[in-house]
Amino acid sequence: DRICRADDAIIAGQGTHEYQNWIHSSLLGRVQMERDGAAASADGEQHETETASGKAIVRVESHNRTFPSSMIDAIVVAQVVRVTNRVAHCTLLACNRVKLHPGFKAQIRREDVRATERDRVELADCFRAGDIVQARVLTLGQNGAYLLTTAQNELGVVVASGQHGSKLVPVSWNEMRCPITGQVYKRKVANVPEEFVKVFIEYVLKQAELI
Repeated sequence: DRICRADDAIIAGQGTHEYQNWIHSSLLGRVQMERDGAAASADGEQHETETASGKAIVRVESHNRTFPSSMIDAIVVAQVVRVTNRVAHCTLLACNRVKLHPGFKAQIRREDVRATERDRVELADCFRAGDIVQARVLTLGQNGAYLLTTAQNELGVVVASGQHGSKLVPVSWNEMRCPITGQVYKRKVANVPEEFVKVFIEYVLKQAELI
């Protein structure tokens, strides 16, 4: 899973992520490093092409482009499919900017929604079916579903729709508003820039074939 150290000369690209100054693979596949047009690798199949900045970009090209090897601590995009009193059931859409094959299941447990007052969390006030969520992977659960957390300011609901189908606008860390009716909805809102949300909708949702 760990490929090489991240430094001023080497940066993480598609199919990889950086954690504690190391670049890790997010996929099972072939490691590629873009630098200077030469070809060499540990398996004899790595290709290197120089970038405009002169930095090397490490990326992993999956054989099927769909299977993540180690997603622990990775940032993922998920869609909520069902919410109970204890768990929000989700399906994973992408991991570290890489689209995932349909079928990867995930769960957000009540105690993993926020960092404080965990025992007072009401999941129905945090997520609803159809919400698009940015989360971090904690571990792989015993039932085969990835356990996620949204207990950081930048994690939580990024895209949600109101009763009339309009995209909700965040107004606080726990509320979103319909721009048409003015109705307020409870959510665990991700604190991300508006520009990020636009890119999020245009890229991630299109990749997942949801829009």
